[in-house]
Amino acid sequence: MKKFIALALAILTLTCLVACGSTADNGGEGKDTEAVTADAGEATADVGSDTAEAPDTSDNEDAEKAGLTGKLVFIDPDGEKIIRGLSLSGNRSGTAEFNSKEPATEGIRCVFELSEYVCVTPDTDETRMSVYVFKHREDQSSYEKTDLSDPGDECVTVFESERDEDGYWGEFYLNPDEEPGYYDFVFAVENKAVASLLTRFYPMGELEGKTDAELEKLMED
Repeated sequence: MKKFIALALAILTLTCLVACGSTADNGGEGKDTEAVTADAGEATADVGSDTAEAPDTSDNEDAEKAGLTGKLVFIDPDGEKIIRGLSLSGNRSGTAEFNSKEPATEGIRCVFELSEYVCVTPDTDETRMSVYVFKHREDQSSYEKTDLSDPGDECVTVFESERDEDGYWGEFYLNPDEEPGYYDFVFAVENKAVASLLTRFYPMGELEGKTDAELEKLMED
């Protein structure tokens, strides 16, 4: 009988020990899970922090190119409009119809090739006029204060024009050694800038073969 009781006590003791060990193991796993969850939370917080502090690169984007409008800009919009309208034509691209538009203040041809002859036809009562070709400026009104007697290095060329008996004013071109890009035509009377037009010059030969519609499209870019 005593042996039976001792055996029962031994079995009971062993059962208690196994149960305690299992509980301890479960408790350890719980702590590990909480630690992993906490670490994941910290990692998520770090990611959120990095995202919030990401540098703004919008200031590093390239500036937008100058937009062609084919619109005559009057230097002194409140003053007398010495030039009422303008027509420009070229000899290397576009049909005769495209190059024979009447003088206007909008829709003026403003794309050409380097070395292409540009014929100037202003609507004005003046008989003499100068066309200064400048590398493009964002502030067109600045030409009002520019000393045209000494225009500086930004001025690529100066075309002195005089109307003949048939109303022809003459033509000029930009040397093919110049850089393709945007240029301002500044129209002046007696060294006073009265109007300007933004133009774009392409490399020699690039506009040849383009249709009138394609040229019009380029004038809208």
